Amino acid sequence: MSVLGWAQSFPSLRTSAIKRCSRHGTRLRCSIESFHVPVLIDQVLELYEGRRFEVFVDGTIGAGGHASKLLSSCDIDLFIGLDQDEIALAIASERLSKYGDKVKLVQSSFRDLEKVLSQFAVAQGEVDGILLDIGVSSMQIDTADRGFSFISDGPLDMRMNRKDGLNAAEVVNNFAVEELTRIFLEYGEDPQSRRLAKSVSGA
Repeated sequence: MSVLGWAQSFPSLRTSAIKRCSRHGTRLRCSIESFHVPVLIDQVLELYEGRRFEVFVDGTIGAGGHASKLLSSCDIDLFIGLDQDEIALAIASERLSKYGDKVKLVQSSFRDLEKVLSQFAVAQGEVDGILLDIGVSSMQIDTADRGFSFISDGPLDMRMNRKDGLNAAEVVNNFAVEELTRIFLEYGEDPQSRRLAKSVSGA
């Protein structure tokens, strides 16, 4: 299945995919590689290219851009990829399928790395390579349905893992001013956090 196939369940993601594929001269024969281009690949390869790893962990595998380059340029026995986004994992699974059983993909946050490693009988000390590309991906931002976009209207979701129960709409509509103030100050570093919290809550 092509990347457009995975995008069918998210209309704005499908539109974004078509636009990106069109830049590469085709609307129907879109490769995953043309849809997602990792921006730090040169820096990653500078660190890791040509090296041997018994266990490598990509804690934010996304659509598998970095992973694909690492697997083709390094000697890796076991490659474990984590991501909270089920759509990204589906794309990564297709992209990395040619590497077979050496690639293990798990829907999880890297904060649970120890638990994930235990699933494959790997201790933390046995990991000899790791990559974290932290932040929201362009694929998520370009998909209005995910709620991260500043440009397109969409539901106020903002969950990396859409199986998580609490979304952003529930936070801003139900949390008390004091809790919203803490969130805006701690995570947004906004000096006007209380003023913003009161505005959001209508207090």
